[in-house]
Amino acid sequence: MTNDFKPFISKTSNIPEFIKKVSKKFKVQPSRIDFDILNVSTGVKLPNGDKYVPLSPKVIEKINNDEAFLRSSKIDIKQSYEVNIRPKLAQQPIKLSLEVGVDKYHTKATGVLKKESTFEHTTDIEDILIDEINKRKIKLGMLVNVKDDDLRATIKECAQEIKNHGNILDDIKLPLANWVAPTPTNNDKMIFHYNKKTISEDEKIDYADRGFVQEVNEGDLVVEYKKSSLGVAGRGFNGKHIPITRPRDIFKDSLKPDKETIRIEKTDSGFLYYAKKEGFVSVKNKILKIGEDMAVTSINFKETGNIVTDLDKNITITTNGGEGEDDIGTNMKVETSNINIGGNIGSKAEVKAINVVVHGSTHGTSKITCTDANVNNLRGFLQCQTADINQFEGGDLYCKKAVIKKAKGGKIHCEELEIDELDSNVTIFAKNRVYIKNMDSGGENTIVMDAGATKQDRIKIRLVVNEVNELKARKKVYLGKYQALNNVIKRNKPGVDEIKKRLDKEKAKGISSEKIFVDKYKAYQDDLKKAKKLREEIQKVDEKHKIKVAQVNELQSVVLASSVINEDTWKGYNKIMFKTMMPPKEYVYLPEEEDYAREIRIRQKSLEDVEEGFEIYVVGQDEES
Repeated sequence: MTNDFKPFISKTSNIPEFIKKVSKKFKVQPSRIDFDILNVSTGVKLPNGDKYVPLSPKVIEKINNDEAFLRSSKIDIKQSYEVNIRPKLAQQPIKLSLEVGVDKYHTKATGVLKKESTFEHTTDIEDILIDEINKRKIKLGMLVNVKDDDLRATIKECAQEIKNHGNILDDIKLPLANWVAPTPTNNDKMIFHYNKKTISEDEKIDYADRGFVQEVNEGDLVVEYKKSSLGVAGRGFNGKHIPITRPRDIFKDSLKPDKETIRIEKTDSGFLYYAKKEGFVSVKNKILKIGEDMAVTSINFKETGNIVTDLDKNITITTNGGEGEDDIGTNMKVETSNINIGGNIGSKAEVKAINVVVHGSTHGTSKITCTDANVNNLRGFLQCQTADINQFEGGDLYCKKAVIKKAKGGKIHCEELEIDELDSNVTIFAKNRVYIKNMDSGGENTIVMDAGATKQDRIKIRLVVNEVNELKARKKVYLGKYQALNNVIKRNKPGVDEIKKRLDKEKAKGISSEKIFVDKYKAYQDDLKKAKKLREEIQKVDEKHKIKVAQVNELQSVVLASSVINEDTWKGYNKIMFKTMMPPKEYVYLPEEEDYAREIRIRQKSLEDVEEGFEIYVVGQDEES
């Protein structure tokens, strides 16, 4: 420490800043500087006063007990201190371990005096504690010797404990400051309960906000308007007044509820808007209403966001087909019972509904899941029960029944399919029938008739075939065991018959038989029992196997009844395949160019022997073969 730094007395109203100046002047670290409080002067400027005056008993009473007095902006409180600035002592009479917490307004502060604190001297310990804690308060910007009756009472109890025990037995909570926190001003706000969104003063109200189209039930709270409220000023523990701002009314009268569908309830804090019916919420031209049918230009991230409603409710959404943009934008999700799309569906968009109508095109990465679909141009994924498609271009279709005017590229998985014009590069997986009215010149099409054309059928068939194979393998194992055991029984029978005769004679004479002969005969009897049990197991497995084979034949009968019908001549290269399960085999037919093979089917080669397999035939050409 610099030799020039000696203790000196000074007056200041900001001790922390004063210590920084001393530190800079004498080139001493602030942590090496300490101070003693010699005197505290507290002044107050009262309403209509032009200068600070010392505290009077009457003013002290108001500060301690009158919140309205403290909240007034017309008074001001400040302190100045006479201090002895000195080097910090190497040996401190007490070492306080004190943790301090303050509120966000700096009006309340609580200290925790930890039991780890040490006290070398207990003489005048109460005064020493008050001085040390006041020093901590000053460093934290708190006024001292004002509004501190509770603190002094706690310190007195603490000092007595130290006198009795030489230290404190447990942590002690100290009420360092308890001034007046302000009540904040609240601007008005609009809470959209149906989409969990709150519009506050920091945002512009936007009735085309994303996610505004939402479903509600009758009686649901849809929107809540909260009126603004004027706050109350406070005063911090530094004696400074904490002002408040005036409230702003931003959203007042910004909504006009439709009285036919919205019920209004007035409250002390504002207005509540309830749904009178189930449906979706819309806000257009400031009018809040509930409706079952909705028309929008498009569904996109900026204006509507995702639209999700209950499929069980009869809600219809119609898009108008805006120019230059998709009716359902990129990455958008729509879920409703009915949707009529005037234009296109964008990339990665998802639609889930009961009835879907698309007047435009679907993007290759889009996805539609519904019951009934009517699509002008399908390029993406579609899963439904029935589909009516004008142009099928490289899409991926899963359905029970489909009617397509023209198909080029893509994959179709269905039970029954009707195509007005088959172009090229289409792969068809069908279960019952494929009917083609006309063929273009493209070719390169593949038609697969398969009982497992749909995912559900494939799972069902796979399970049954696996059971058949497992039963067949189990029967083989049992037969092998039975045959091996039966061979042993046959080899042992002559010898066992002789042993049986001997045992019978000895029994008749009352002679005990030798153990070795008794054991051999008993082992033979056990083998007979095992063989009988194996025969019974083989019979059970054989019965189960026949049942499962019958189930496979029933499933496979769909393929035997299926057909590919082409009213036109075949053009280009095309492949027709019939897939069977037992035996698992693919039967391929390649119609030649300009071949008039109207109906193509599959049949068993022999009605008596299924093992001979199957063959493809053209109805009317080789019926007798």
